Amino acid sequence: MDKDKAIDKTIWAIIGIGAVSYGAMFLYVYKATRQITFAVDGVSVENFNKKGITLGVYINANNAGNRTLVIDDVDLDLWLNTINVGKLILPFDQVIGTGKTRLTFTVYIPFNSAFGNELWRAVQSISTYKANVQVSGKVKIQGMFVPIPQMMVASVDVLANIKSALNSYFGDKSKEEIKKELNNAE
Repeated sequence: MDKDKAIDKTIWAIIGIGAVSYGAMFLYVYKATRQITFAVDGVSVENFNKKGITLGVYINANNAGNRTLVIDDVDLDLWLNTINVGKLILPFDQVIGTGKTRLTFTVYIPFNSAFGNELWRAVQSISTYKANVQVSGKVKIQGMFVPIPQMMVASVDVLANIKSALNSYFGDKSKEEIKKELNNAE
């Protein structure tokens, strides 16, 4: 009987040490995530073809703490002038060192998708080259089980890049010719 009590005490001691260790680790990562700020740094056209466009989205992460963190998942939407054009893709885990780190994300927008139609609307609705870019959603830091909500807004020269890519690809074709060409893309 005493042997059983000793085993029970040992099991409870291990569970207690595990819970305290987990709590300390969670607090350590939580405090580190409170010292990070994110800001949109730019958007560029990475790739363009008849099927769609890939935009590169650059975000500066400013880590005021002394701990290196890793982003292992994101659920972020890209908005151009209040029009949602797609979801950001995290190509690989992104390491955020101390100080300023430039993170690179991509968003692929097929022209025959709802996002593709929204991108066309966004490009056509803006007369200036500056666009209000908003990135919103959640960022998951390795070691944290709860993603961190984020909202980043900036005014960047994205439309010049998009319009330049469209003009260089399609030249002087009319809107109808472009639509026909895109609809025939395989």
